[in-house]
Amino acid sequence: MMSNPHTLLPRFFGSYRILMDDGSGCYLVVMNNVFNTSLEVNKIFDLKGSTVGREASDEEKTNGKLFKDLDFSTNIYLGKTTKAKLEEQLNRDCEFLEKSEIMDYSFYWYSS
Repeated sequence: MMSNPHTLLPRFFGSYRILMDDGSGCYLVVMNNVFNTSLEVNKIFDLKGSTVGREASDEEKTNGKLFKDLDFSTNIYLGKTTKAKLEEQLNRDCEFLEKSEIMDYSFYWYSS
């Protein structure tokens, strides 16, 4: 993170396992809030760059406001400078993921 301070990747703070008295348990990952905003979030898009299985169910759309690649039909106008910065950062993040042999990656976009 020190060499890539503007990364769009989440920052992980810890990974924990919680055990119950009955022996059952669950795993928990703590990371920074990627949607830290005072604006109301109306939709969240989980974009993976794929079309296979990438349409949100009616339940996901209604309950969680979660949408996927095939649900995304909005044009985004960023301006040349912002677009170039975003593309550069995405390329740096992808290079890091490739070097780390991490395959699964989502780009989250939210609208308010």
